[in-house]
Amino acid sequence: MGELFIGCRRKMGVVTLVIGCVLMAGWARSYTWQDRWTQGGASVRSIRGIVYIDYLDRDGHLLLSAVIPYWPIVIPLVFLLSAYLLLVKPRVAKSKKTIEPASAEAP
Repeated sequence: MGELFIGCRRKMGVVTLVIGCVLMAGWARSYTWQDRWTQGGASVRSIRGIVYIDYLDRDGHLLLSAVIPYWPIVIPLVFLLSAYLLLVKPRVAKSKKTIEPASAEAP
């Protein structure tokens, strides 16, 4: 089993797949629950398959507002990137030419 995860691409493929699964779970959860995270002036809400990002200044004025659906993030991340990283065959390492030191005896 360990030989399947040799190489950086395979490990990154697994990490990408896990992140995609977490986002997909958040996507499904957003249809039944409303999640909200607030830190300082930043607010992130997840409602009905859409992520709302708001950033307020100290006076409470809106500086940045973004609306991002889950699907353009989850589908490419899970299917395209992780499939590429997991299924592509690892590259064969090129052998380096070794240069041997000159012998002590001179001709």
